[in-house]
Amino acid sequence: MFTQRRGEPRQAFDYPMFNQNILVFFAPFVKRFTIHIKKCIVINMNKFEAIKILSESKASSNLNVCLTECLKYENVEFFDVGAGAVCFTLKNSGLCMLGGSAEGLIADNIPSSVKNYFTPDKRIAEIIKAKTGRSVTPCVQVIYKAADIKIPDGVTIKKLNADIKTAEFVAARYTLHYSPEEVLQVLKNRVMLGAYVNGEMAGFIGMHEERSVGMLEVFVNFRRMGLGTLLINEMIKYFEENGFKPFCHIIATNEKSLNLHKKMDCDMQKGFVYWL
Repeated sequence: MFTQRRGEPRQAFDYPMFNQNILVFFAPFVKRFTIHIKKCIVINMNKFEAIKILSESKASSNLNVCLTECLKYENVEFFDVGAGAVCFTLKNSGLCMLGGSAEGLIADNIPSSVKNYFTPDKRIAEIIKAKTGRSVTPCVQVIYKAADIKIPDGVTIKKLNADIKTAEFVAARYTLHYSPEEVLQVLKNRVMLGAYVNGEMAGFIGMHEERSVGMLEVFVNFRRMGLGTLLINEMIKYFEENGFKPFCHIIATNEKSLNLHKKMDCDMQKGFVYWL
């Protein structure tokens, strides 16, 4: 910088020095930005390769829908991409997803400190079981399409607010164990819908971390009113309107849920997908 006293002739501005100072100031930001861009390029290349591998795998494209939807929309970390195998985790949840060829999967590349594993391939499920000692839970995968179901008078469906009060209310009434903090993450990062009968909440439904339809709960006093089917259908509409593939996983021994879905116009996939 320069100083100029009153009455003195105007001094020439030192542009080279000014430019040098600007470059020195912005250099760290430019470096971090460049590193970030390189990481994004690598991740997107891995995503492209992973989707290609899954499209060529022995499992049907529909059984791979859970993996491909997460690759499209979620922030992931890759552990294995290549030789016909795919292994990645969802950064915000610790869920590990695997697909492609069991023969191409390197067991040492499978992370061990994760919350859950998912794969559409039974052979990969057995590899994970041998590595971690976890039990394998077969599930039926359902691909949905929205139906023309009229919402009855006195019933409203609306998106739940993303606040701790709502999260605590849902966590206290959900059959499966979710902490209020976990429910709050669903409310903030994904979506939950609530069914109300004459202004009173009667049930809810949400999107799981692997982007499937789930977290369905209808309160005891409001059952056998068709609210479960109505909530599922409204969530399917939300998925379709936002460009997502609506699907869910039902534990193979859950006859109640399987029978409910058999009454709906949906595609229940042949074969199983596996959770560990």
